[in-house]
Order: sequence, then structure tokens, then C-alpha cells
Amino acid sequence: MTIGVLELPKAKENQLKAKGIETMEELVGFIPRKYKDYRAPMMISQVKYGEDVAVIGKITGKKSSPKTSSFQLVDEQGKKFSVVWFGAEYMLKKYEEGDTVIVGGVIEYDKFSYGPRFTVPFLFTKDSPSARRIYPIYSKIKGMSEEYLTKTIHSALSVHAWSETLELSVRTKFQLMDGKKAIETLHRPKALDAIEHAKKTKVFEDLFTYAMKMEEKDRTLTKVSPYRVKDMALFNTIHDKLPFNLTDGQKDVITEVHRKLKAGDRVEALVQGDVGCGKTIVAILLMSILVGSGHQAAIMAPTQVLAKQHFEEVERILTGTPYKVAFLSGDMKVREKKKVIKEIAEGEVQVIVGTHAVISKDVRFKSLAMTIVDEEHRFGVKQREALREKARAGVHHIGMSATPIPRTLAFAVLGETVDVFSIKSMPNGRKPVRTVRLETEERAWTGVVGQVEKGHQAYVVCPLIDESDAEAMQGVKSVEETFKELQELSKKEPLLKVEMISGKMKGSEVEEAIGRFTRGETNVLVSTTIIEVGVNVPNATIIVLRNAERFGLAQLHQLRGRVGRGDKASYCILLSKAEGQRKLDVMTRTNDGFVVASEDLALRGTGDFIGTEQSGQNPYVDLIINHREWYNAIREEVQQVFNDPRRLHFYRIQQVLGFEEDAS
Repeated sequence: MTIGVLELPKAKENQLKAKGIETMEELVGFIPRKYKDYRAPMMISQVKYGEDVAVIGKITGKKSSPKTSSFQLVDEQGKKFSVVWFGAEYMLKKYEEGDTVIVGGVIEYDKFSYGPRFTVPFLFTKDSPSARRIYPIYSKIKGMSEEYLTKTIHSALSVHAWSETLELSVRTKFQLMDGKKAIETLHRPKALDAIEHAKKTKVFEDLFTYAMKMEEKDRTLTKVSPYRVKDMALFNTIHDKLPFNLTDGQKDVITEVHRKLKAGDRVEALVQGDVGCGKTIVAILLMSILVGSGHQAAIMAPTQVLAKQHFEEVERILTGTPYKVAFLSGDMKVREKKKVIKEIAEGEVQVIVGTHAVISKDVRFKSLAMTIVDEEHRFGVKQREALREKARAGVHHIGMSATPIPRTLAFAVLGETVDVFSIKSMPNGRKPVRTVRLETEERAWTGVVGQVEKGHQAYVVCPLIDESDAEAMQGVKSVEETFKELQELSKKEPLLKVEMISGKMKGSEVEEAIGRFTRGETNVLVSTTIIEVGVNVPNATIIVLRNAERFGLAQLHQLRGRVGRGDKASYCILLSKAEGQRKLDVMTRTNDGFVVASEDLALRGTGDFIGTEQSGQNPYVDLIINHREWYNAIREEVQQVFNDPRRLHFYRIQQVLGFEEDAS
């Protein structure tokens, strides 16, 4: 099989595809997430435990045991140290006593030999000038070694046909590298300052391309829509059956969107609000206005779990009405999927709920009038482009996000034509989640047991451990380790019914496990951040975030939102022994998502953002957040391009923009 002109084994091609890499451009654009500088090896006496360093030593001995393989070495000053692997007997055969090697990785204290040790070092090879260099570190690709990935990228760099995406005048004005040189520098770095210059160039190119497409969208989107309000009966039926009163924030969104629908203006809106503020019911009510007027509406979510949850809620709400709802996802059986697609095309179902499969090319709607996307910032560019195609036909669009962002930033991310609504009030009866920071597992488990004894449920969330970052995760407990701990605890506390889910499991297995937790068949769910969105269990009253320092601030807030979804007092425990951690202090101080978002921006400042995993998420949100002033300058430059036909033609030729529209 091939990617570009590269011949790759089928298995390797599939591994790259699983990471979202299917073209030569995507392969060379898979940027390292960090670098290790091993150009200047140090003496053991110069380093501190915990540092990531390179040391040169001579092998003086080697040992093998059923579980480990190790070398004993000495540096030029006569200081001893050791290197240990788990298994890896082949290493003992590869090197002999007397060989001089360079070792790179995190140095730690060995309590058995009372000296310095490298455990599973990143670098271990015979010392040579070529070994003393800057090493790029990539996000892990399952099944693929770092060595194979690096070799494949270097092969791609040597044969890739380059074309400039920016005018020379723009590169000069903003002091940017040549595009080809920037990419080669990021993959084959020779100096740290060159890496920073290359990063700046790559970020600029990405933001410039995004700004160009957003400007074209603003200039070509339909401002009117044929899908108008004809009948409010379904809306009134749903509204009158609600077991609660809408908040003022919810009412404001519905009133303003209804006004635009009635006037014939096409709706392009972002509804943002904190976890639990009631965005979903607002979306369903707005959708019902057009469904009740004889059209169709589609609701799309980034995960199977969240999509299924929305489907069940819509199905429940539409019970007793003549309107039908269908679920659609890429994991469905072929026969079942074909049946749903046929029903959509013939108009037999009026509401379609699912993952991004809802807007795939084989889905044809009879009269699609509104698209609603939950957690819109998590969708990739291709999915967003598919939505824009529908917008050009006059389809109304509403995005929802629990990540509160400033209005000006929303304009930058989504375009000037978007209406931004913020729901800040919470439904009556909701109690703020009490957040505390603890250092010992015993106190956290006591809290879990206490809530279970009251008949409630608990989440325990562990950070995702990336194999390529293992040296930085010492002391971080995995889902599997935590599950075993709680299973042991359940022998003393028989009320605990513990279950585990992780990204290693099949989607159907995760869904079944969450279903059991939702139904109360289990009461403690140990998980990775897979539950960050889409799990709604009002009976869950406590969440323990283990190694909380490993999560981002916005992620901590999202995870906290899994509890406090009912009328019971709820708790979030930040389990961490790390010193400092201003973000954890923020979490204990406020429950306001808008305050959290502001603090998150302040903590990240204008820091770097490059090497994003190709995971389907939209990286431009983070790029713009981290480079806001720069992005404003880029937007101004882009507007000048669109006002100059000659400059605009250059970018169309370079395929930065499409050829189907003439925006000049």
C-alpha cells in the first residue's frame, strides 16, 4: 500500500490511518510534540535526580534475571550508574563489557544499589557524534515504534513535492521561514532556536489557512433560509410537558433564535454554557420548531456514548407525538444502517441523532432544516466543512459547547456571522459541587465508600498514560492499577460494585459498561477521560480525579461536571501529591466555568501549541487561544488578500482555497 509514493506494509498503513494520517501532507505534518536535547552529555556528578539528561559511560558488567536486564556502567570521572530494562535480553547480547555508550533519559535513585539509575532509557547506543543530537518525540502511534515512524517521516521528507502556501511578501512581513525548511527543521532539528522559528512558521501557516477559509465562509454563506416557522404545536407540546421551568438564559436563546427563524434569516449560532446548564433541552426545543413545521433536524455528537444519550432523551420527549427519531453511527451493522438511511431519505424519520456519520456522503435528507452539533469544538475540519455545505443550502446551524469562550474568540473560531449565546444560570435545585484536594488515597476511598453507603454512585478517573511519555509518568496510577486497588477494597466493603472502562476496550464494551453504571448495576466506575462528555448519571455524587495534576484545567472542570447533575450534594476530589499546581487551587475556589476558562487562558498564556494529535478534534481553537493577538493580525492580512483579486488568485492556485467559488 502507498501513502504518496511511499510503499508501506498494510499493517503500518492501517496504524497511520488510525491516527488520521492518510496522505503525504498529513505524514510530514505530523509534528513532534517535544524534543530531547542530548547534544551535550553530562557527568553523573553534574545531574540531579529527575532530570532528563544524556550521560556517557563504559559498560563494566551486565546482569539478567527472569524479569529484568541491566548494565553497570562508569563515567569518565569514575562515577557508577546502572541501566535497567524489563525483559529485553537482546540488549545484553547487543553490547559487551568495555563498550562506550551514550544513555539518555530520566535519571532516578536506585534504592537497591544506592546510586543513580536509568530505567528503560529513551536512548542507549554506542557513543558517536551522530548520537549526540536533538531527538524529536512524536505522539504514540499504536503498534508502531518511534524508530519506524521517524524513518518513514524522513523518507517522506526526501520525496515530498513541496509547494508554498504563503506569498513571499507575507513570509517577509511576519519574519517566517521557508515552508519546506520549517518542516524539515521540526523533524530534523539542529538547534533549539531554529525549532522555535520553525514552530512559529508552522503555527502561522495553519492559522493563515484557517483564517482564509473562515473569511471565504463569511463571504459565501447564505444569509436567508427557506426553512421558516409554520407551526408551533410540537414546540408547545414539549414545552408544556417539561417537569421544570426554563431558566432566563434558556428563554433568551429560544426567543432570539425563534425571532430569526420567523423572519426568514438563516441561523448560525453558538450556544455555550457550563456543564449542566440545560443546553440540550434548548437544542431540542429549537429543533422542534422546524420539525413541527414539516422539516427534518439532525443532532450530532463527537462520541458514541454522548450521541446515544441524546437519542434516548429525544426519543423519550417525542413519545406520544407523530414524529419519529432515528440513531445513526459508523458502528452500526450494514443492514440496519441502510434501513435508517432509506428512512431519512424518504422523510419517514424527522429527527436524526448520531455521530459524524449523520453528515456522511451517503446520507440524503428529504428536507433537512437544522443541524445541531454538541461539543462542536471537538470536531475536525472535514466534518465542519460538511456542515458548511449544508449551510450554503440555507440549513440553520447551532453549535453547543460546554467550554466557555469569550465572544470575540468565538467570532475568530467560527466566523463573524455567528450569533453567540451564553447560558450562565443553572436549573433550580442544582447544588454547586464541593471540590477538595487530598494527598492520600485512603481519605479519597473513604469518601467513595461513604457515598455508596448512602445509595449513591462514584467515578474514579485516571489520566491516560501515553507509552511515549512513560518516563514522565512515574508514580501515576493507571486505570488497571486503580481498578485492582478498588477490587481489593471491595473485599472489605462488599457494597462496592466496581467496574472499569478504558480506551483499550471496544466501543460496544464501553457502552455496555456505562449502561450498567447508568442503571445502577455497578456503583463505582473507574475510567480514563473517556467519560469527560456524554455520561449523565444524576445518582453519581462523587468523582475522584487521580493524579489530578496531570489533567488540564478545562478538562478538570469538564470531568467535575459528571457529578452534581441531580439535587443531591456532590463532591469532586482532586487526588494529588504534586507541589504548587495553581490550577488545582482554581478548581477548589470556583465552580463557574467562565471563571475557569479565564484562568485556563491566563495559565496557558501565549504558550506553544504544536504537534496536536490527529484525533478528529479541531486544533484551531487552541491555536487561536494561544495566539490571539497574532491571529487578529492574520485576519487583517487575509481581508486584504480577499480585496485583491491577484493575491486571492495565488491562494486558489495553491489550493489554500477551493476553485468552486469566486470570492473576488
